[in-house]
Amino acid sequence: MDKIDDLKSLLQKEYEQCASGYNSRDSIVPNEISSMFLFFGILAAFLGFISTVEWPKGLLIALIILILLAGISALVSLYVDMAANISCKVALRKRMEDIENTLAGC
Repeated sequence: MDKIDDLKSLLQKEYEQCASGYNSRDSIVPNEISSMFLFFGILAAFLGFISTVEWPKGLLIALIILILLAGISALVSLYVDMAANISCKVALRKRMEDIENTLAGC
């Protein structure tokens, strides 16, 4: 009977860790969104700055392309990060359900 109690205790600790990880993922998203707004604000300010100065046409096009690529890469990295967060939350929730089922059967 002692081994069953040890197993239950171990599963309860694992469940708490999964729940903590699951809940901590919720705070990541607003931080990332605010960082993206800041990044795109900086890009917009830079775009505004380069539009007020006389640049050679080739350099102006290169700067605009650079800003565009920076914005696209930021959006792609945000998408990949969000997908990873969702995948992690799904895996944690699945493990929590497995633990719940195991503990209910004990």
